[in-house]
Amino acid sequence: MHGHAHHHGSDSIASGARLFWVMLLNVAITGAQVVGGVLSGSLALLSDALHNGSDVVALALAWAAARIKRRPPTEHYTFGMKRVEILAALFNAATLIGVSVFLLVEAVGRLRAPPPVAPGIVIALAGLGLVVNSASAWILHAGARHDLNVRAAWLHLAGDAATSAAVLAGGLAMLRWGVWWLDPAITIAISAWLLHQSWRIVRHGVDVVLMAVPPTLSLEEIRAVLAELHGVEDVHHIHLWQLDGTQIHFEAHVRVAAETTVADTDRIRDRIGRLLHERFGIEHVTLQFESRACAA
Repeated sequence: MHGHAHHHGSDSIASGARLFWVMLLNVAITGAQVVGGVLSGSLALLSDALHNGSDVVALALAWAAARIKRRPPTEHYTFGMKRVEILAALFNAATLIGVSVFLLVEAVGRLRAPPPVAPGIVIALAGLGLVVNSASAWILHAGARHDLNVRAAWLHLAGDAATSAAVLAGGLAMLRWGVWWLDPAITIAISAWLLHQSWRIVRHGVDVVLMAVPPTLSLEEIRAVLAELHGVEDVHHIHLWQLDGTQIHFEAHVRVAAETTVADTDRIRDRIGRLLHERFGIEHVTLQFESRACAA
């Protein structure tokens, strides 16, 4: 006997639209900061521009993934294209790791003999970057709570907002005291922070690809809760995984008493599906019922 219960998450159209407009904002700020970084000689401002440039790529991939994941299942892709967003998130995080390592090496080299920079240009463009990136991160914040793809894009933007704030503070300090070593020092600090955050995205994305139990759920707790339901003797062969950044799937064999009728299993299936959705946020449930008589 088999049972299925499906609960669908919210659509990603709104997230896709937000990603598109944020992407356009970052194209503009990247161009301005590249020019400003070259003119001022500031590695920190160039690092801000490079992070913004990686944002453009990240946002473009995230936007495309948000559109592709809405495609319906086909005979070949029976789950649809929902895991495209996981691939995009992994690629985004990996590129940010590469950019951060490059900037870290460059900054360490400059720290030995820091060259002077033009602090006025640094202050103006870092301030502009702070405004644009803060606004962009705020636009995506709601979607970042539940969507790994949007969360990776949000991380890029939040990181760049922090970068811009640090570069702005450094520019003001260099203008006041001429402490040129702050430029590479700020770059080192920001790169280290971004490496740490990006690695978390990579670990989560790999767990999703390998169909690991979502980190917010406990298989032991779910098994114990289901075993307490009336009519359920045992739950085994359990599989719990995330299809994408939002959808959680659960499948299991449920053993019931030999005298259990089909109508009884329908009621048990409905109770299990409702319980898993309301208590654990599991949206897709597939159950196979069996009895001791069947097992014998």
